[in-house]
Amino acid sequence: GEGAMPGAPVMRIVNSNPIRIDCKVSELDIAKIKVGDSGLTKIDGLPGQETLGIVADITPQAIANQRNYIVRVEIDNPSGMIKAGMFARVRLVISEKHDVIVADRDCLLERGTDRRVYVVKDGTVEVRKVKTGIINGRQVEIVSGVRSGELLVSKGQAMLADGQKVKPVMDK
Repeated sequence: GEGAMPGAPVMRIVNSNPIRIDCKVSELDIAKIKVGDSGLTKIDGLPGQETLGIVADITPQAIANQRNYIVRVEIDNPSGMIKAGMFARVRLVISEKHDVIVADRDCLLERGTDRRVYVVKDGTVEVRKVKTGIINGRQVEIVSGVRSGELLVSKGQAMLADGQKVKPVMDK
């Protein structure tokens, strides 16, 4: 019994398999992404579930007045659990390295562009400047300043001084 206005949509039809997610990607990273790349997706409405999606499309032009591009990721959704309009977080791999030194981000102290770690060597703290590379969530690549296998302080570094004697306690 309701009237429809001329030019106004009467209904919306949604195809939810596969579901498509539009992501904003910075101009600094867009050249590193290509159609066919995979992306790990978490849907806020479905906690604890991660789904692998595939980059299906990349817009050729940035969003107006932004330096972001839209990347469309498709996810198989045969059960229909993912609904249109749900909020999703997509992680796309833009760089990958093998055989590198990686430390927990808590080991790194940053002051501006200065990055330091506290290394325990023979029961003594050594403060070292380091150069970092890729940062992936809780992990950071150490490009220089630390050798593989060295013991790093992850808590309470601000209370330590170079040359101070310490007794390491390992986290469980």
